[in-house]
Amino acid sequence: MFSASFWKYIKKHKELTIDFVVIFVVTIFSLILVTSKAEQKILGNFAGFEFVPYFLAGVFSVNFITAFPAYTFMAKVVTIENFWLVTAMGAIGSVVGDTMIFSFIKFRLIESLIKSFKHNRFVTSILKTKNHILKYLLILVGCLIIMSPLPDEFGILLIGISKIKHRHFIILSLMLNSLGTYLFLRLFLH
Repeated sequence: MFSASFWKYIKKHKELTIDFVVIFVVTIFSLILVTSKAEQKILGNFAGFEFVPYFLAGVFSVNFITAFPAYTFMAKVVTIENFWLVTAMGAIGSVVGDTMIFSFIKFRLIESLIKSFKHNRFVTSILKTKNHILKYLLILVGCLIIMSPLPDEFGILLIGISKIKHRHFIILSLMLNSLGTYLFLRLFLH
């Protein structure tokens, strides 16, 4: 079914292939969650623990497939009485989700890309950049993507390429997700 050159490529780029398989499996899992309405069932099973569904909605809001249902859930449940709780827990959940993605990108995916594209000078120069202007530009564009209701993966990838420290990313993510969640929920306040 597959040619010998395909299997040679897979063997040569083993780490990168594993990374893309992980991304594919997570994407399929997210699709199953959304299409089976399991996400809404999970979020609805926490009677008495009011903050847990908002936290989980924040975790779900960072993935490109589950972002829309998560933001829809937060928009439906926000009221004047629980506005700050929904905002805070959604933002903290988003930070947890962003940090998981950031760790995967920074400690695994970028190194795999460098190994796989070591003969491509353009890609390697971007991934190994020491240019401060480019780094700050990557961080700025990544921050704008994270703060928006758009899924965070591409923004996190850009910030990961800039080689920002983990603790700085967490602080940045908390600020951006808090502001982004606040502004988004402000639009839907009942």
